[in-house]
Amino acid sequence: MIVESNSSFSPNSYKGRLCVEQWQKDKLPISVRGFSKISSEALYLAHSKEYVDGVLAGTLSNGYGSTDLAIAKSLPFVVSSIVEATLHSFMSGEASVSPTGGFHHAGYDEGHGFCTFNGLIVAAQMAHQLGAKKIGICDLDQHEGDGTRQIIKRLKLEYIHHYTSGEDEVKPEGAEHWLKELRSIIYQFENCDVVLYQAGADSSIHDPLGGYLTDEQMIKRDEIVFETLRKLGVPVAWCFAGGYQRDENGSLWPVVERHTNTMKTCIKYFGAQML
Repeated sequence: MIVESNSSFSPNSYKGRLCVEQWQKDKLPISVRGFSKISSEALYLAHSKEYVDGVLAGTLSNGYGSTDLAIAKSLPFVVSSIVEATLHSFMSGEASVSPTGGFHHAGYDEGHGFCTFNGLIVAAQMAHQLGAKKIGICDLDQHEGDGTRQIIKRLKLEYIHHYTSGEDEVKPEGAEHWLKELRSIIYQFENCDVVLYQAGADSSIHDPLGGYLTDEQMIKRDEIVFETLRKLGVPVAWCFAGGYQRDENGSLWPVVERHTNTMKTCIKYFGAQML
């Protein structure tokens, strides 16, 4: 899953390692599960065969704007991680996390915004095949999940309930109002068999790509999501989304800390985590 350099501004291809190392250092109650890479046929559930095959062969550009074969090699594992987390949560009723990102801008036959394959759609399709009648995608990244929305519309995936906060274009001055509305937004996932939650770290007001929540409000956001889903009895599989802030030493610590806060909040409401 990990590629240390992707020749872009985004740390998506390697921040998962940093986060898991921090969670283990903090001795958080997580259980790490292994998995094998996903097949190309599974990726066809969200994308055209030509696009999938071209990216994996290094003949078509990936979401980072390159044809890097190291990135191509990692992608089936990245998507497999969110799929396995989703299927585990659906079948067990537990919460799980996929320490991955780079999904929601990926459309049916193209990728951009550091997103190549839409693992959210692949995971939803595979959960549906296993009997999930309604699946939620709760995207609380700073940016709109345009690729997810486009694929849902193109493939007529009416069983997916999709919310993307990026579409609301929330401003810092409207953050408290949005948080007050968030609980009712999450209640709309009440009848879902499983919810995929994209916990964007770039919603932070300190993020260089522009956010609207203070760090205290970021924690409150996660509290509302996990507390409400727990109350509704809906299992959740969450994953990373954006997050680009570095500290004065160039470290990615601000992003790692925000994802760690999300993990701690999930543990608070759902208990020990499968990873």
